[in-house]
Amino acid sequence: MINVTRGVPLIDVLAPPGSSSAALDIQTRMELAGGAGWRIQPDDGTMEQSMIPSQPLRGGLERIWATRDTPTYQGESMQESVGLCMELAISLQAPLAAVGVYGVVGWGLVLFEDPRWLFGLTLLEWLYNPRLSSAGEIVEDDPATAEAELRAKVSLFPRLWTSEGTARFVSRLPPGAVQEVEGHQALSLMGPGGTFDPRYWQSFAVQMALAEVQGIAGAPGEGPAALGPAPMPVAAPAPPSAPAAPDDGLTPLQRARKQAQLDAAAAEARGDEPAAPVVDLVVATGSGVRWAAGPSGPILVIPPARFEPDFVRSVQGGSLDLLARDERLDGRSFEEWMLAGGPFATEVPFLSRLFLDNTPVHKALFDERSAADGDLRVLDCHLPRVSRVRAVLVPATEGTARRILLSSSKELGGEQIRALFE
Repeated sequence: MINVTRGVPLIDVLAPPGSSSAALDIQTRMELAGGAGWRIQPDDGTMEQSMIPSQPLRGGLERIWATRDTPTYQGESMQESVGLCMELAISLQAPLAAVGVYGVVGWGLVLFEDPRWLFGLTLLEWLYNPRLSSAGEIVEDDPATAEAELRAKVSLFPRLWTSEGTARFVSRLPPGAVQEVEGHQALSLMGPGGTFDPRYWQSFAVQMALAEVQGIAGAPGEGPAALGPAPMPVAAPAPPSAPAAPDDGLTPLQRARKQAQLDAAAAEARGDEPAAPVVDLVVATGSGVRWAAGPSGPILVIPPARFEPDFVRSVQGGSLDLLARDERLDGRSFEEWMLAGGPFATEVPFLSRLFLDNTPVHKALFDERSAADGDLRVLDCHLPRVSRVRAVLVPATEGTARRILLSSSKELGGEQIRALFE
């Protein structure tokens, strides 16, 4: 029997057949890198007898849970759980993954390959809620009729979970509620500060499910609004845009470079010290990591092919096991680097690998919240399961693709971060 303590963070994954062994490999990597505190458990045949059954949505998919050993505390951000959920969903190519708290009905984040999975998950809230009838009406919890109502709902489920029903479900989604995340789509219903508030999911799921159930069953009812849970959080309307600046005849790139020259001239007039250059301390052969000397000490520069959260945490924890001999810094400099917090730099392929205010970063969000730095744009955000980072978006040029560069050192500006990779 799966043993899970009430109140612990829970990641519930529906993955393709054969995924259990891959999930256990992720568990091993976490343990080797010192990421203790989480357990990944494939279904031992008892998950469907738990308080959160997933059939008939699950079908022939494998079910995998990731749970933390310690319960959530009041006001805790679910950022760590969200980061691990993304890693599992992407690594396992899972059709559906969700973050919640065991023992509480509701989800704070749902990742899905296709909206039909999100729609099916909302239907489960209707299916297993004894206060909702097969006709979509609110009823008293009567044990004498609950079993009969459940059988009626199960027989109705295939009529509801269809491509036509999914299309209607998508049309009801609030604009901007769903964001793209590396081959998946994400619905985030976290509370303030990234806390878990199940009322958001309960309100969203019940209202969306009952809209379809009542449409099929033809029940008049008072509609889902009579339930009265907290409303789904909807982004506030954007403030009026500022008046457009007069056209100076320059392209955006030319304008940015002109501004950078003006800023440099102003800094020189103030007597500001120029930014310290970045030079290499250790350059490994092949595609190895590099150690660069930044303004305040060494910086670990990790090529994209080598970057993994477990790798970063292992080295920051003082282990040299994952570094080749020619990738290792001398002992004194390595200790200096660790005392400075283990600053590193790397590159990621997608903005959605980053989070801001517990939401995956997308192009519109990056453009809105980032600041200009010459011809670059810079955003301070979070790299899940690793640390806060400064992200630099290097625009595409003729012959080169757009790049997303990161550094955990707040002392480096956009140009210095770019220099690390040139």
